[in-house]
Amino acid sequence: MKNLLIVSQCMEQGGIERSLIELLKALDRERFRVLLLLFAHTGPLMAEIPEDIRLLPENPRLRDMLLPIKTVLKRRDWSVGGARLFAKSLHRLQGKTGDAGVYGLLEEVHYRAARLLPLPAAPQGGWDALLSYQWPHNYAARIPAKRKLAFIHTDPAAQSLNFRRDAVTLSAFDGIACVSGGALLSFQRLYPSLADRSFVFENLLSRTGVWERAEAFVPEDMPLCPDGPTLLSVGRLCYAKGFDEAIRLSARLQAIGFAHRWYILGGGTDAAALRSLAQSERADCIRFLGERPNALPYMKAADAIVQTSRYEGRCVAVMEALTLGKPVMLSPFPTALSHITPGVDGVLLPAEAAAAAECIAQRMQDKALLLRLTVNARARDVSGYGQLERLYGMLELQ
Repeated sequence: MKNLLIVSQCMEQGGIERSLIELLKALDRERFRVLLLLFAHTGPLMAEIPEDIRLLPENPRLRDMLLPIKTVLKRRDWSVGGARLFAKSLHRLQGKTGDAGVYGLLEEVHYRAARLLPLPAAPQGGWDALLSYQWPHNYAARIPAKRKLAFIHTDPAAQSLNFRRDAVTLSAFDGIACVSGGALLSFQRLYPSLADRSFVFENLLSRTGVWERAEAFVPEDMPLCPDGPTLLSVGRLCYAKGFDEAIRLSARLQAIGFAHRWYILGGGTDAAALRSLAQSERADCIRFLGERPNALPYMKAADAIVQTSRYEGRCVAVMEALTLGKPVMLSPFPTALSHITPGVDGVLLPAEAAAAAECIAQRMQDKALLLRLTVNARARDVSGYGQLERLYGMLELQ
């Protein structure tokens, strides 16, 4: 049996973490002894890590990569805290701002600090295989293993990175798994030297698990709209998810007299700003649910799932919605067509706000279309389990 080490950051409530849980459940225990290394043992999904997965003890210096810099310096971890502070200062001097700049900052931080972090003790004979599940991959790149794979969960083209430097880091891996065809195309364009190592490995999703969680309870804190459809958007409250656009669309729907109720489920750094925007836009149909450990009962109760993302790798919420047979409407982010086929199992909204609002109003009143979307979505297999043999083959090559 081979020793497989999986490296990630924490287990907060997000698509990457949820897909990791699905992968941990699916891995063949006859082939691999699976060990999990997390930078921090935090997040609601810690409780869902399978019992037979060996979780390595938390290392305080790895945890310091996720804590506020002030906290790290108070703990007197001068090397990691100092490296992070230097990276942040350098990033500011380079004038990189906005959400895309956040990824650039993360890359800068990990480039400077990951080399200072302690490596996990290897078993006798060393690590047979390693999966680095969450970018940046600088730390996992330093861990010796016979076979190494890195996962890309976002659209690289949407980020402001030092791509040449990141390519050097990724060259330590034998394979690069991109979670959608769109993400793969972006990766190959931006990392041409690694194109032959890259492939698509979509997030795994258990149909049975989705339905079990969806039927866990009836969400009484999400009253349905009595005069029109109930719409739902799910995800972290951050720039990438574009919930500010959802608020503006709701205000436009309200202005044209389209009765609806639009719920936003999730937590994040932009929560206060989004609530303020809803007030200033007079988007009275918007409701904030906050973060929930299980979003699926809310998705099951809604009439449609609307994701107004600016970019995605592969949105787990969309795949869950399709599994539940929910009509899905997406903004035209670059990888949207890797998620749905417009008119078949989803709706691609126009880029212009007024047209997008009209599209939502018209489609939500087209009962034949909604039924077709539901039937086709339920028939589609988005589980991804057929990919596992290819993954095993890449990990087991000698």
